[in-house]
Amino acid sequence: MGDGLIQAADTLYSRVIRPLFFTQQPGNAHATMVRTLTLLDAIPFVTRRLSAGAPDTPVAAGGVTLPSHVMVAAGLVKGRGFDDEK
Repeated sequence: MGDGLIQAADTLYSRVIRPLFFTQQPGNAHATMVRTLTLLDAIPFVTRRLSAGAPDTPVAAGGVTLPSHVMVAAGLVKGRGFDDEK
């Protein structure tokens, strides 16, 4: 990503996304984030753009082998995302 795009993403996060989520109750913020990420994951352009340059080297964490080093906090995906999650 170019510097301008990174700066735009940082501004969007700090002025819109973060205040939106931090004014919600934790459970509502979690549900909103999961829905948002699910929607973004369904848009091919977004997934290609976000995965560009990410290493495809598997990594073991917490007894699970993940497909890459890019991870989301465990609490965010609890009950979703991993077929073998207990």
